[in-house]
Amino acid sequence: MNLHDYFYEHISFEIAFESGEFDKHTFLADIKPEKEAGHYRFVCGSEEHKSKQHAHVNVEFLPRDDDVRIQLLYTISKASPSVKETHSMEDCARWISRYFKISKVVAFVEAEFQFDKHYIPVMPLPFPLTTNNEALVGCSVTGVALDFPEDADLDSAIIQTYEDTTMLTVWGLMLLTTNRFDLQAAMKKFAKYGKRLMRKVAITDERKTSR
Repeated sequence: MNLHDYFYEHISFEIAFESGEFDKHTFLADIKPEKEAGHYRFVCGSEEHKSKQHAHVNVEFLPRDDDVRIQLLYTISKASPSVKETHSMEDCARWISRYFKISKVVAFVEAEFQFDKHYIPVMPLPFPLTTNNEALVGCSVTGVALDFPEDADLDSAIIQTYEDTTMLTVWGLMLLTTNRFDLQAAMKKFAKYGKRLMRKVAITDERKTSR
């Protein structure tokens, strides 16, 4: 899997559940920490695309709420990460899910995409700001924040345009089956949601922008 194939800068899965739904004893026995702490962080390099992308696995135990929070963050590498763990980016989700005592979890997903000049938002951006406020006269709106209705696939999104680049961040929920976490399928699903907010530039559009 290659994050760039789906225009991802990163995609993050955050899961929160009660401590009884996570096998903390076996987890600690396997990782063998020097001392027990409330927060454990792992960096996992990619076997398929070394030095180009990696993952972070964060496990946090919250004694006050008796909860566990797990974050799986898959990101493009700006520099080669210092990989300390034996688990790869490609299998770290399956590794951490071995300690889940429930078969399905709901993950809060945040995904950030970067599109080049060959893609533009489905809504016209930028556009001139119409206002009587002197401080804002002459300004252009280059980005928007969107809240979707309750029955939509996404919760919210932010679209921000630059000269030849559009940054898109989307948020939503996803039901995951823990014993067969399919990252590729999850990436495709959220990439599909994201690309609904973008469109490929037609040849006629490219000619207009080049003039």
